[in-house]
Amino acid sequence: ELAARLADHPGTGLVRHPSLPGADPAGLLGTQMRGPGAMLAFTTRENPAAVVRRLRLVTPAVSLGSVDTLIEHPSALTHRLVPDAEREASGVPANLLRLSVGLEDVEDIWDDLDQALQGHCEEGYIKSSSSDFRELADSH
Repeated sequence: ELAARLADHPGTGLVRHPSLPGADPAGLLGTQMRGPGAMLAFTTRENPAAVVRRLRLVTPAVSLGSVDTLIEHPSALTHRLVPDAEREASGVPANLLRLSVGLEDVEDIWDDLDQALQGHCEEGYIKSSSSDFRELADSH
Protein backbone atom coordinates (compact mmCIF):
# COMPACT_ATOMS: atom_id res chain seq x y z
CA GLU A 1 0.00 0.00 0.00
CA LEU A 2 2.79 2.47 0.86
CA ALA A 3 4.70 1.55 -2.30
CA ALA A 4 1.70 2.38 -4.50
CA ARG A 5 1.14 5.68 -2.71
CA LEU A 6 4.80 6.60 -3.03
CA ALA A 7 4.75 5.69 -6.73
CA ASP A 8 1.92 8.21 -7.24
CA HIS A 9 3.47 10.96 -5.09
CA PRO A 10 4.83 14.02 -6.94
CA GLY A 11 7.81 14.16 -4.55
CA THR A 12 9.16 10.78 -5.62
CA GLY A 13 10.63 9.31 -8.77
CA LEU A 14 11.43 5.62 -9.01
CA VAL A 15 9.83 3.32 -6.43
CA ARG A 16 11.09 -0.24 -6.02
CA HIS A 17 8.84 -2.85 -4.40
CA PRO A 18 7.73 -6.29 -5.62
CA SER A 19 4.04 -5.37 -5.30
CA LEU A 20 4.20 -2.69 -8.01
CA PRO A 21 3.15 -3.48 -11.58
CA GLY A 22 6.08 -4.86 -13.57
CA ALA A 23 8.31 -5.21 -10.50
CA ASP A 24 8.13 -9.01 -10.36
CA PRO A 25 8.96 -10.18 -13.91
CA ALA A 26 10.30 -13.54 -12.66
CA GLY A 27 7.02 -14.27 -10.87
CA LEU A 28 8.61 -14.83 -7.46
CA LEU A 29 5.63 -13.51 -5.50
CA GLY A 30 3.55 -16.47 -4.45
CA THR A 31 6.21 -19.00 -5.47
CA GLN A 32 9.44 -18.14 -3.63
CA MET A 33 7.94 -15.30 -1.59
CA ARG A 34 4.69 -15.44 0.41
CA GLY A 35 4.25 -11.68 0.11
CA PRO A 36 6.02 -8.60 -1.17
CA GLY A 37 7.70 -7.80 2.15
CA ALA A 38 8.15 -4.65 4.18
CA MET A 39 11.28 -3.25 2.48
CA LEU A 40 11.09 -0.71 -0.31
CA ALA A 41 13.25 1.92 -1.95
CA PHE A 42 12.36 5.19 -3.63
CA THR A 43 14.07 8.22 -5.10
CA THR A 44 13.21 11.75 -4.06
CA ARG A 45 12.86 14.81 -6.26
CA GLU A 46 14.70 16.94 -3.71
CA ASN A 47 17.65 16.43 -1.41
CA PRO A 48 16.95 13.12 0.38
CA ALA A 49 18.66 14.36 3.55
CA ALA A 50 16.10 17.19 3.76
CA VAL A 51 13.27 14.68 3.42
CA VAL A 52 14.72 12.51 6.20
CA ARG A 53 15.17 15.55 8.49
CA ARG A 54 11.45 16.35 8.21
CA LEU A 55 10.28 12.89 9.28
CA ARG A 56 8.64 12.70 12.70
CA LEU A 57 7.56 9.09 13.09
CA VAL A 58 9.93 7.29 10.73
CA THR A 59 13.39 6.98 12.27
CA PRO A 60 16.69 7.39 10.37
CA ALA A 61 18.87 4.31 10.82
CA VAL A 62 22.11 2.75 9.62
CA SER A 63 20.67 -0.76 9.37
CA LEU A 64 17.10 -1.71 8.61
CA GLY A 65 14.71 -4.22 10.13
CA SER A 66 12.82 -3.55 13.35
CA VAL A 67 9.31 -3.25 14.73
CA ASP A 68 9.72 0.50 14.09
CA THR A 69 9.62 2.04 10.63
CA LEU A 70 13.19 2.94 9.68
CA ILE A 71 14.70 4.87 6.77
CA GLU A 72 18.22 4.91 5.36
CA HIS A 73 20.01 7.11 2.81
CA PRO A 74 22.45 4.60 1.24
CA SER A 75 24.71 7.05 -0.60
CA ALA A 76 25.37 8.86 2.69
CA LEU A 77 25.77 5.71 4.79
CA THR A 78 26.21 2.16 3.50
CA HIS A 79 27.45 3.17 0.03
CA ARG A 80 29.31 6.39 0.90
CA LEU A 81 32.73 4.94 0.04
CA VAL A 82 31.62 3.57 -3.34
CA PRO A 83 32.64 5.91 -6.19
CA ASP A 84 29.60 7.78 -7.57
CA ALA A 85 29.75 6.20 -11.03
CA GLU A 86 29.95 2.67 -9.60
CA ARG A 87 27.19 3.34 -7.08
CA GLU A 88 24.90 4.76 -9.78
CA ALA A 89 25.68 1.86 -12.13
CA SER A 90 24.75 -0.62 -9.41
CA GLY A 91 21.30 0.98 -9.04
CA VAL A 92 21.91 3.17 -6.00
CA PRO A 93 21.41 6.78 -7.12
CA ALA A 94 22.35 9.63 -4.76
CA ASN A 95 18.68 10.44 -4.11
CA LEU A 96 17.62 6.90 -3.12
CA LEU A 97 16.06 6.20 0.27
CA ARG A 98 15.41 2.72 1.67
CA LEU A 99 12.45 2.15 3.97
CA SER A 100 11.77 -0.74 6.34
CA VAL A 101 8.09 -0.62 7.31
CA GLY A 102 7.38 -1.37 10.96
CA LEU A 103 4.27 -2.09 12.97
CA GLU A 104 2.89 1.46 13.17
CA ASP A 105 -0.47 2.20 11.57
CA VAL A 106 -0.06 2.57 7.80
CA GLU A 107 -1.93 5.90 7.83
CA ASP A 108 0.48 7.32 10.42
CA ILE A 109 3.47 6.20 8.35
CA TRP A 110 1.91 7.64 5.18
CA ASP A 111 1.11 10.98 6.84
CA ASP A 112 4.73 11.27 7.96
CA LEU A 113 6.18 10.36 4.55
CA ASP A 114 3.73 12.64 2.73
CA GLN A 115 4.49 15.72 4.84
CA ALA A 116 8.25 15.09 4.57
CA LEU A 117 8.09 14.73 0.78
CA GLN A 118 5.98 17.87 0.50
CA GLY A 119 8.49 19.87 2.51
CA HIS A 120 6.27 20.60 5.50
CA CYS A 121 7.77 20.72 8.94
CA GLU A 122 7.12 22.71 12.07
CA GLU A 123 9.58 25.56 12.44
CA GLY A 124 12.46 24.61 14.70
CA TYR A 125 11.43 20.94 14.78
CA ILE A 126 14.28 18.59 15.67
CA LYS A 127 13.59 14.86 15.79
CA SER A 128 14.32 13.33 19.17
CA SER A 129 16.86 10.56 19.28
CA SER A 130 16.11 7.20 20.87
CA SER A 131 18.56 8.08 23.66
CA ASP A 132 16.23 10.95 24.67
CA PHE A 133 13.40 8.42 25.13
CA ARG A 134 15.63 6.08 27.15
CA GLU A 135 16.56 8.96 29.47
CA LEU A 136 12.87 9.81 29.93
CA ALA A 137 11.99 6.19 30.65
CA ASP A 138 14.85 5.82 33.13
CA SER A 139 13.80 8.95 35.02
CA HIS A 140 10.25 7.62 35.66
